[in-house]
Amino acid sequence: MDPVKVIADLKKSELFSTWEKENKKCYLSHFFVQLDDKLKAITNWDVGYYNPITKKIIIFSLDESSKSFSMKPADDVFKKESDIVEKLEVSAVKLSLEEAKDRCCEELPKQFPKESYGGGFLILQNWKKTVVWNFTLMTKTIKFANLKINALNGEVFEHQIIELIQK
Repeated sequence: MDPVKVIADLKKSELFSTWEKENKKCYLSHFFVQLDDKLKAITNWDVGYYNPITKKIIIFSLDESSKSFSMKPADDVFKKESDIVEKLEVSAVKLSLEEAKDRCCEELPKQFPKESYGGGFLILQNWKKTVVWNFTLMTKTIKFANLKINALNGEVFEHQIIELIQK
């Protein structure tokens, strides 16, 4: 399911409506899903809202089988102290999920020609003032291949290999 559809369904839910009344300062920060080695979702989408007062993240999880949402307790944000959790405007996303996956499949061999991939995860987020489809995949050589694709125009925004084991 596409994140744009997920957020529309979330906003219609009673759970979100009730929560939003008490949390007016919170804003949408990201979507998250785990992927298999073919870039197919293997979990349901999580939708993150950031509370700038408490500096915590609230996650709404979609259960696609029942078409209902649950809310996880507020938790710490996984980020560097200096990083800012940017607001995500879904209207800024012009590149669809399927188009982003296609671009990722095109770019992986170009950016990381010596790697083969297993599963990983995908985050749709605002990163350094740019909305990106942020793909992170585990390589067969125990590294993370990270590819950020601009969600407006499909260009590669950033790419890197992260070594998990020091040589």
